[in-house]
Amino acid sequence: MSTILEYAKFLEHAGTEIVNISRSLKEEAEIPPSGNAGDLKEKIQRIDNNLVQYTLVRNRAASFIPPEHIKNEHLELVDALDEFLEGTKLQFESINIANDSYDNEKYQKGFAKQAISEARTENVLKRIVGKFTN
Repeated sequence: MSTILEYAKFLEHAGTEIVNISRSLKEEAEIPPSGNAGDLKEKIQRIDNNLVQYTLVRNRAASFIPPEHIKNEHLELVDALDEFLEGTKLQFESINIANDSYDNEKYQKGFAKQAISEARTENVLKRIVGKFTN
């Protein structure tokens, strides 16, 4: 089990990584693929790189043992990270390089899942901070 200080440091580091990944993915989501094979390959590579980085953050979070009094919130945080990953995977899967196309509906569903996850993450982090400061 970690101390409050150790957990705060973990959140700071993970939070910075998540913000950077989220910004990159939002930029990707705001510019739908053009259908050009080269564009699609570059886009899928950028999404894949973000997916790998996000998975590493999620796995570190899942293996981190939080202080006992925020255990439930930590599990909610990991669940929200999983939901973000699911959304990113939907975006990744929406791009079909073989056909030089993408499924816009699936792509937007992934973007929506990411937005829901971000709101859940923000909510749970506020509750964690509240428990630390009370």
